[in-house]
Amino acid sequence: ITDIRKKFDDFSATVNNDIQKAQQIHDEIVSYTNLISQNAVLLRSDTGYTNVKWFGATGDGTTDDTNAFNLAYQDALNKKTNKIYIPSGSYVVNFKNMLIKNFEVEGAGREQTFLLQQGVDPLFDVKSFSKIHNLAIHNLNSTTTTSIVVKNSDAVTSYYNIRLENLSFQGSETVGYES
Repeated sequence: ITDIRKKFDDFSATVNNDIQKAQQIHDEIVSYTNLISQNAVLLRSDTGYTNVKWFGATGDGTTDDTNAFNLAYQDALNKKTNKIYIPSGSYVVNFKNMLIKNFEVEGAGREQTFLLQQGVDPLFDVKSFSKIHNLAIHNLNSTTTTSIVVKNSDAVTSYYNIRLENLSFQGSETVGYES
C-alpha cells in the first residue's frame, strides 16, 4: 500500500505540475490575443469590398456624399471586388445611373442604411448578375419617379440573375423596367 500511495502522490504531483504549465500557456495565449486585438491592422484589400466611408462619405443626412460614392464605385471596379458596402447612416446622393453590372451594392440593413436621392435620374442602372440589398432609398425630389432602373440598353446585356433584396422605398415608384 505504501508503494501504491507513493505512486499516486507522484502521479498527482505530475498532474498538478502539468495543470500549472497548461494554465501558464493559456494565460500567455490570452495575453497575446489581447495584444493582437488591440493593435491589429486590417488592410482594405483583405475585405473583399469597398466601403463608401473610406472615401469620405459621412452618412450624416445633410452632407452630399455623391463624390465619395463615385470614388468608391471606381475603386471597386479597379480592384475588381465589384462590391460597395454602405454602413449605417443617411447618405445624401445625387449620382445618376450608376451602372450595376456583375456588381453588388450592400447596406447594413433597410432600417439602418438610407440613400437620400436628390437628383431626378435613377440612382442605379442595373444589368445582369447584380445585386442591390439591405438598404432604403428615400426620394427627396418630387419629380423623380424611379430610383432603380433595370434596362436592356444593348443587345448583349439582358435581365439575367438580378437580385433586389431587403429594400424599402419612399417617394418614388421604386423599380422601373426599360427595354
